[in-house]
Amino acid sequence: MKTPRSTLVKGTTLLSATLGLSFGFVALPSTMVQAPVPAAAPAKNGPIKPDVTQHALADKVRTSVQQAGPATKVVSSASVPRDAAGKPVATPGKQAVDPRLEAGTAADTVVDLPATGDLVGVTWPGTTAMAAKATVAVRAQTAKGWQDWQELSVDAVQEQGSTKVKKYGTEPIWVDGATRVQIRVAPTAKDLLKTASLAAVTSKETAADAQLTPTAVPGAANAAYVPSVISRAGWGADERLRNGCVPSINPTTQVVVVHHTAGQNSYTAAQSASIIRGIYAYDTGGLGWCDVAYNMIVDKYGQKFEGRYGGLNRSVKGAHADSFNTRTFGISILGNYDTTPVPDAGMWALKQGIAMRISQFYIRPYGQTTLYSEYNGTTSKYAKGQAYLANNIAGHRDSSNTACPGRYLYPRLKELRDGAASLAGWNGSTFSSPIYKRYVATGGASQWGPVYVGETTVAAGLQRTVFGSNRRFYNSSYGVRIVGPGLDDYYTAKGGASWGGYPTSDEVSGKAGWYFNASKGLTVTHSRSGISLYTNGGIRGYWLRLGGMNGSLGAPVAPMTTTSNGWQQKFEGGSIGFNARNNTAWRF
Repeated sequence: MKTPRSTLVKGTTLLSATLGLSFGFVALPSTMVQAPVPAAAPAKNGPIKPDVTQHALADKVRTSVQQAGPATKVVSSASVPRDAAGKPVATPGKQAVDPRLEAGTAADTVVDLPATGDLVGVTWPGTTAMAAKATVAVRAQTAKGWQDWQELSVDAVQEQGSTKVKKYGTEPIWVDGATRVQIRVAPTAKDLLKTASLAAVTSKETAADAQLTPTAVPGAANAAYVPSVISRAGWGADERLRNGCVPSINPTTQVVVVHHTAGQNSYTAAQSASIIRGIYAYDTGGLGWCDVAYNMIVDKYGQKFEGRYGGLNRSVKGAHADSFNTRTFGISILGNYDTTPVPDAGMWALKQGIAMRISQFYIRPYGQTTLYSEYNGTTSKYAKGQAYLANNIAGHRDSSNTACPGRYLYPRLKELRDGAASLAGWNGSTFSSPIYKRYVATGGASQWGPVYVGETTVAAGLQRTVFGSNRRFYNSSYGVRIVGPGLDDYYTAKGGASWGGYPTSDEVSGKAGWYFNASKGLTVTHSRSGISLYTNGGIRGYWLRLGGMNGSLGAPVAPMTTTSNGWQQKFEGGSIGFNARNNTAWRF
């Protein structure tokens, strides 16, 4: 389950490019939005927009729990911490479950209304401050009868950079074909029903949903572990629902947070994409966020889905862990694992998703990281500024007052750590990635900063990791090479490996600027005046004999051009001509 506040703003938050000194710490360029991890499912679904209907509850029929129908007790609470026997566990400073609601007394107030939909949640205006402390339970009637009551956590929705609460809302639950819905509150919270609305989302499966078979993502031995993933386009995300919003980007990822979504467990593999579309529609149309809360979502059948927009190799800021969304990656499995064990296929998908993130960002699977609470959250266990020593692979309940990821999944976190560590190539002290090994050997985070864009296969046999210093480490059969932003932006724009081949040298600083060599016989240059170019062939050979970037000619200032007999190129200190007929070069 998620307990987020909105972390999205209009427009991109990527830092603009700076081409300053090659080995200084510089701003990260907007061009680095390129090359997200391929989430390679066939995009058989077009954009699909589920229907979101709002029902005001102020004028709806109220009754007591006893009169509302059978099963008065909350037998399947997804949001309250519980012990092994399923009993609520008290948390200091929080009333995790109202004892009246838990017992199902006749005094509880229930709103009963006809409402059709597959996923439901309850929202309030931001002025309804008491909503944050409310205990709310929901159940739905379908063709199969009444479902169990499920208690839902309530969270504040705030825009980034603001302390003003825009809205309060519960997490959504999947109910799969409701015809009636009941919302239940304890007597002390009955006034909440005067301002509450039920958001009912209709999200049906399509014929394509049963055929979303992802293809393998290209990889390489000792590279980051990247499983096949169904892309946003594959599961039918309608990007218009984001209303132009772009998720902000964290400096890096340090902790993976494991969740479950709660709701019904009886879904089919073909329904998973429609459930995710429903969650996406509720988060945007019901709560007013501009994207789904989680970075990745998996199902009990082993399917893996791309979550938040921005690319699975980037540290996209989610909205899943209340006051700890910075530097965390949220992965959630569809279903309520407070009531049933996780199937093996679901565990395998979680291991794969976690392995991808820790191998891309070089996160030690058994380590711990100190995080600091960003604000006073509605479910967070930590006040603003308080330190939280997090396991690098953690459960949501570790930092929030919630049962998530459920009493059957939470005890299996060690199993997830072990499985992810094995898949990620962690041997107990290091990752198998050559990039990681050179990164550590040359100073690690103190020299290069943390991982900013995770290790990604950018071409056949070529991987790249971008660090906070804006250095790009490339790995190929020529070894691990380090290239700066000015040169790499030009190299990437020209076509990267398909154009120039693999980097064969580190970026070198010369008198006239910086350069590196590539396997197709060219030298890429970036002058101190900010001009990026390349030279190759006979002109390159002659220029290198004259000292290259340290010689009297200096850096190229114009592209190579053809002549009647060959080529010529202008440099800072003159020009070079090359006659292809007799293989001679000269300076003029």
